[in-house]
Amino acid sequence: MKIFEILEDSGKPMSVAEVSTIIKAEDILIARILRCLASYGIITETGVNEFQRNNVSGHLAQPGNAAAIKHYFDACGPMWPALPTFLEKQGYKNPTDSHNTAWQEGVGCKESCFEWTMINPSAFETFNIYMAARRQNQATWFDAYTVLEDVSKDDPKLTSDRVLLIDVGGGLGHQASDFRANFPELPGKVINMDLPFAVEQAKSMSGPGVEHIGHDFFKP
Repeated sequence: MKIFEILEDSGKPMSVAEVSTIIKAEDILIARILRCLASYGIITETGVNEFQRNNVSGHLAQPGNAAAIKHYFDACGPMWPALPTFLEKQGYKNPTDSHNTAWQEGVGCKESCFEWTMINPSAFETFNIYMAARRQNQATWFDAYTVLEDVSKDDPKLTSDRVLLIDVGGGLGHQASDFRANFPELPGKVINMDLPFAVEQAKSMSGPGVEHIGHDFFKP
């Protein structure tokens, strides 16, 4: 419904009718939802049938935070109510098979959570947005590892046709992009490797100077 995004974009109090018009929903339904959110302090009620964004809803409107909630709701949520029944069926034995868990019981599938995410484009996109947001303002591996002390642009072994760095399981290529952006003077190829479905998305989202290879690294 994107209620948080709608209120955030407005920046000023909005009536129930204004919000429901954008969503194309019944006024009474939107009114009930907005009142509930306001009762928890997630948004602010500014008048009769009038609501406004606040700091809480502002955070929830950010794409990374919205993706995190959606990921945990869609991918993790179903297994929790299924867990008691699953454990009882298993005789309260410790699960050791990733294809026989409360996840399969709750979602009703045979794949593991990660496999299910890979074959569901919407879930995979949500997961990647969430993962990208988690990396914001975090230190990178080359903040700790002194790259230029061990690798020199004058090294004769470093040529433009040789591989300088390959990030195996690199997702959307954030690590590879950050590396290339921080060390543009180093010759050689910077490669992001992940499953074909992942690298197709990565091609349009990663930075310049990064090549992409689609491959299952569990296979030769």
